[in-house]
Amino acid sequence: MDRRNFLRTGAAAGLWAARQAYSAGVRQPVSGARPNILLFVADDLGWGDVGFHGGVNRTPVLDALARSSVELGQHYVCPQCSPTRLSLLTGR
Repeated sequence: MDRRNFLRTGAAAGLWAARQAYSAGVRQPVSGARPNILLFVADDLGWGDVGFHGGVNRTPVLDALARSSVELGQHYVCPQCSPTRLSLLTGR
């Protein structure tokens, strides 16, 4: 994948995440500023492995970020990582 396709795919993923957040009832700030969107892709990280989901691992930075932001909680991935990564990178 070349740089242009990578940037295009990243922009498409960011727009999709923003649309999902807005349709979930999240309003944009009154000032009209664009929202900051962070997309974390982690390998072999389960739902309960982070502190803000009740996990035993200490993740203070992620916990603080989760408290002060919007978490998209309805998403589905394949049990193997390669189809999920492919769909994330290609938008299909």
